[in-house]
Amino acid sequence: MGSSVGKSRVLLVAAAVAPLLALTAACGGSDEASGKDAGKRPASSASPEAGEQDGKAAGPVLDEAALKKALLADGEVKGYQVAAADQEPLTPEADRAECRPLADLTAYGTGRTPRARAFASQGFAGSGQETAGRIVSVSLLSYDGDGAARTVEGVRSAIEACGDGFTTSGNNGGETIRYTAVEEIEAPESGDEAVAVKLVGEAEGTEVPMHFAVVRSGASLAQFMSLNIKSPSGASMPRDIVTAQVDKLAGAAAG
Repeated sequence: MGSSVGKSRVLLVAAAVAPLLALTAACGGSDEASGKDAGKRPASSASPEAGEQDGKAAGPVLDEAALKKALLADGEVKGYQVAAADQEPLTPEADRAECRPLADLTAYGTGRTPRARAFASQGFAGSGQETAGRIVSVSLLSYDGDGAARTVEGVRSAIEACGDGFTTSGNNGGETIRYTAVEEIEAPESGDEAVAVKLVGEAEGTEVPMHFAVVRSGASLAQFMSLNIKSPSGASMPRDIVTAQVDKLAGAAAG
């Protein structure tokens, strides 16, 4: 990435979404920004305790080993290759309490509110002609009690409360990231319920749109982050990855 714009973009992505640092280092970059409208509401080795959503058993609470096993592997989704990017635990802080659930979308590990019981993550880089430049992070989290449902509702509330933007600190390298736009977008039609949002992050004068989706399946969440470092305006949520991952997570819980 020779240009100063490309360099700024890498710094922003690295600071805002730590798990993608290793991926962006291997890919090239360019310019731009985008979005969509709408929002969708709901229609193995695991803890013997079951989570609860609305007073009903939500299924087993998967441990870390089970979540890792449930992650998509190379070859399970066409046009992408796995690019492992292990990071130290990371919990960015929002400048406003009501925006904390959005800051948690950029966290790495169990440290978020409510705290997750277990966590596993995988990175993907587009390897096909149609997916070139796309970077996707997948995180699986399990929760005790109604933690998974509360997390989804928290994101919905934060989208409404933080439409004018927010900032986070305590990111990778201690960077402060300013999110200039918060927009609810069409949620995936997967799992028990889902919510999706586009955040536009800004660092050193460069803006990068990032698409996030959170899908609940029982007592677990599949969280996705997607951006396009080759053409930021081409950022979108890859439905094939979302569907395949949520299905595999549900299968893990079903045993």
